[in-house]
Amino acid sequence: QSPKSRRNILSAFRAFLKWLKRRGEIREVPEIPLPKADEYEPRLLSAEEQDRVLAAIPVEERGIFLALACLGLRPGEARALTVADYHEGWLTVDKAFKGKQASSPVRGTKTGKPKTLPVDEELDAWIRRHGRLSPGETDACLFRNPRTGRAWTHHALVKVWRKALEAAGVPYVPLYEGTKHSFATDALRRGVPERVIQRFLGHASVTSTRRYARLADEALLGVLRPRPTSSIVVPPNALSGTSQGQARLRKKRGNTGGWQWAPWDSNPGPSA
Repeated sequence: QSPKSRRNILSAFRAFLKWLKRRGEIREVPEIPLPKADEYEPRLLSAEEQDRVLAAIPVEERGIFLALACLGLRPGEARALTVADYHEGWLTVDKAFKGKQASSPVRGTKTGKPKTLPVDEELDAWIRRHGRLSPGETDACLFRNPRTGRAWTHHALVKVWRKALEAAGVPYVPLYEGTKHSFATDALRRGVPERVIQRFLGHASVTSTRRYARLADEALLGVLRPRPTSSIVVPPNALSGTSQGQARLRKKRGNTGGWQWAPWDSNPGPSA
């Protein structure tokens, strides 16, 4: 078992012991050290990569993937949406499949709280064209697998997602990370407030949302073009008169038009 699994099991056992203590079954709860588990680092898609993958999905199958990528829904939530959950450009998310099969039970969301989300233009147009919004089918699945006519299974979603990644020439990223995680990270990068994203994703605590802030910062760092250290050459005389630890250098344009390093207190010369 992984350290995270052992930590989760021991945490559950410790909670059980505390429950026994509250009932008076035991006098005290022994100390149970929890193993340190490194936080899992999800793989993300940029907005451009995500658009390419979505475009590679056949249009009749694309609706549920738009809901995952554009609304940050969990797969179980999107699979459980019915025609009645859509109303004039808004979706009510109040249930989810509790299993990966089309026959799995449907219960409340992970937090138990419903949320109503606005639908963007592309998804709204797809629902109006492919969602079969007939009054007599309010209990029918909003996103049906066109191959079976029934609710999507998790396996079928993953299979379509893999094929779309290959067709778009994008390295493999799991469905959950390429949609919900990537959606939240991009929203934070664009400056959307944490509380708004928390409500959108249905997080019980903003602490869960703040995890994406670090991922968004790392995504920004990924934009920087790496430069080899050897490309920065400091002339020996640039450090004359001062110790290497105290040296303050700047870049200046040389007479030939190229760049060179020079002491900070020397003649600045022409600026960039």
